[in-house]
Amino acid sequence: MIRRPIHPLPDTVIAVIAAGEVIERPATIVKELVENALDAGATEIQITLEDGGKQRLFIQDNGYGIPREELPLAVQKHTTNKIEQYSDLDFLQSYGFRGEALSSIATVSKLTVRSRTHQEDMGTELVVMHGKVGQPTSIGMSIGTQVLVEQLFAKLPARRKFLKSALHERKAILDTITQLSIAATNVAFTVTEQEKTLFYVPAEQSLVERLTYLFGEEFSQQLWPFQYQDTLLKVHGVLGSPQLARRGKPTQHVIVNRRPVSLPSLGTVVREAYGSSVEPKAAPSFILFLDIDPAQIDVNVHPRKETLQWQDESAVFQQLRTALGQHFQVQYQPPSNSPPLKVHDSGRQTLSELHSTLKSSAPTWYHALATKERTILQVHNTYLISETAEGLIIVDQHAAHERVLYNQFLELFHQQLQDRTVAELQPPMVIHLSPSFSNLLTANLETFTAIGCQIEPFGDQSFLIRTLPELLKEHHPQNVIESVLEDIANDVPLNGIDQLAHRTLAYLACRSAVKAGDPITQDQAQVLLEKLQHTSYAFSCPHGRPTIQTFSWHEVEKWFKRK
Repeated sequence: MIRRPIHPLPDTVIAVIAAGEVIERPATIVKELVENALDAGATEIQITLEDGGKQRLFIQDNGYGIPREELPLAVQKHTTNKIEQYSDLDFLQSYGFRGEALSSIATVSKLTVRSRTHQEDMGTELVVMHGKVGQPTSIGMSIGTQVLVEQLFAKLPARRKFLKSALHERKAILDTITQLSIAATNVAFTVTEQEKTLFYVPAEQSLVERLTYLFGEEFSQQLWPFQYQDTLLKVHGVLGSPQLARRGKPTQHVIVNRRPVSLPSLGTVVREAYGSSVEPKAAPSFILFLDIDPAQIDVNVHPRKETLQWQDESAVFQQLRTALGQHFQVQYQPPSNSPPLKVHDSGRQTLSELHSTLKSSAPTWYHALATKERTILQVHNTYLISETAEGLIIVDQHAAHERVLYNQFLELFHQQLQDRTVAELQPPMVIHLSPSFSNLLTANLETFTAIGCQIEPFGDQSFLIRTLPELLKEHHPQNVIESVLEDIANDVPLNGIDQLAHRTLAYLACRSAVKAGDPITQDQAQVLLEKLQHTSYAFSCPHGRPTIQTFSWHEVEKWFKRK
């Protein structure tokens, strides 16, 4: 390759390169223009597409408009009414602020802008042909702004060929509008193509009303409200029930100071809070609004302002982690009306013994099943099938019994911790571990001690166990410890006492529960379902696997084409 001399790029090339950082596809144009409309106080925004936005985009709003004398400035680069000096970035409350959107769009397309303010009798139209600005002309129009984008990337065939099909580009636009409509529930949004309405939400909705419009009533009925406020931030929104968790792409939206952003680290914090209520590889659904001092964040780190940097992310997330932990504390503190559990030498509580611990009150969805004496059918010696007034239920007997025992073990364990009840081993027990397990145990000795396991190093890869929680003394301590260490090796490191307690008790519950393949009687099956409905997080086992699947009569009738 022949070396070329260094030289400055022409302004036209610089403009195209800069525009390419902001404008990638029709969806990014929609995002920039809709954000401008929201900054202008619009309460109605209409988007019209042609060929998924590749041929034509038209966006109209009822905001306060752009005065005639400012319109030629609006399409120039780095012109804005959002900030005047660098320090204004510390108090940013608007979506846009760089003054790049219109100029970037104008560089790579034919751009027509029409606008009128309430002080003007006529509107103004300005056409920019791939960076060449025309003369403004007067037109009749209502108050607000209209933007027409045509010939996108017409002079940049290399960029245009990277656009996807109309189907994909349309989906990207609808995803963008969905996100913005969640952030602005006071605004009506409409998207049409070929006179067909693709998207509509009315103005002045509550968050739940907006989510019902977007995702359906079944989704919104499985949302839990969440609020938190401290000195650093204010948070409100909704958390999805464990049944809304997905292995694929769950519904997750984060809005910081009115701005939708991508914040994977927050998703991790929320996922940790759900613990074992969702299966290991699934992620929960949530929509959270964070209000924070603008001086504590920097949104000027991405061309499209989709991410942000925190001045002290760890402090913010630690407070949020604490708040979420309090919200989900029932995960570690099952209902106090659950009776204590008596553990036998075999370490296995039978279903008939489980029956003797039940309260007389019947659970909600199980009530019809119990009182009408409907049959509970065991199939494959693994699953229990029965009916309720609403439809069919299928229960995994092992997962269900595992959840029941886990919650009972957990209640007893917390009581023993509160009473400082431990079993002193006489003589102390010596265990020998593999090199990897030995290193893991050494690194987590303080946490084991905190739950009542006094363990000391005792030579190469050997340890001396002096005390154990009362709950563990009837089980083989080395097996329990190795199982927990194996979990740690395959998962994330321990985050504290609750995680260690959870893993230890989940192991005990799994080993003590009725197994898949074990035949059980009608009475035992009925007892299990009754007890399950008095149990928190009844729809998943401690490892996150589902315990129950429900099918409404409507669904069953659809299977057989009756509906």
